[in-house]
Amino acid sequence: MSNGSLTLSNPSQLVANEQVGIPGNLNITCSAGTTFTITNVINNGTASTINNAVDGVFASIRKGTNIIVRGEISPSGNINPAHPPGTSSLVQTAPIIDQDYAIDLSVFRTAPQLLPAGSYVYRVNILLTPQ
Repeated sequence: MSNGSLTLSNPSQLVANEQVGIPGNLNITCSAGTTFTITNVINNGTASTINNAVDGVFASIRKGTNIIVRGEISPSGNINPAHPPGTSSLVQTAPIIDQDYAIDLSVFRTAPQLLPAGSYVYRVNILLTPQ
């Protein structure tokens, strides 16, 4: 897995809902069909004052434009995520040979205030289950 990044630096980015950074990349080769599960999305170094202002951290795994599975958390507790971590995708048909899957991460705030400036660092844990 290659790390992706999400950097919010200018005011237009700080106010944008679901600002998406450079996706991480997951390259898979598997002779069996596979399900994908985002098991959790966790704070991995975001300062607590910044983290507590984030209403949603959304992670998704996609192949091209097709979203395979989503996992969402609400650090502030202000929203009820529609896709909580732990839900498996449909089986991706075998064989999977040298296929790239993008891991997208976005943050947003529902309040009219801007997201605080700073570093947003979250980890997305993924489970692959051959079928």
